[in-house]
Amino acid sequence: MFFFSSKYDLKKFEIFLDEYFLDIARENIMSNPSMYTKHYFDKFFAFSIFNYKSTYPNYFNPLIFIPELLISIFALLGIIINILYKRNYELLILILYYLFLIPIFFILPRYKLFILPLYFIFAGQIFSILIRFFQKNNRVK
Repeated sequence: MFFFSSKYDLKKFEIFLDEYFLDIARENIMSNPSMYTKHYFDKFFAFSIFNYKSTYPNYFNPLIFIPELLISIFALLGIIINILYKRNYELLILILYYLFLIPIFFILPRYKLFILPLYFIFAGQIFSILIRFFQKNNRVK
């Protein structure tokens, strides 16, 4: 009834399966790298900005996707500005880790919940820059 006589056999089998699937993954990626690169960027876009292939009902309701789109765009601009001005290294490391690593393995909407507070921080920085910019322009006139 049992296929393995000890836990050691089970561990050897698990290692064998890990190596087997790793070899298959390497073969698939090396045989068609452009497809996997395109797939990664599709998942990155869906995770970081907007999931245009969503199958959830009412996802394309403007009251749902417009705020998501605006927050994502402003947050990504805030991330770029923080990189250029070399500020908030801890937050940048955390957000870049999630933005570049999570789309490799997962793409479910619940994984975006963790980056939303960070998105609000970076989007808020852009809004404060825009407010200062428009206040300067109004004072000049």
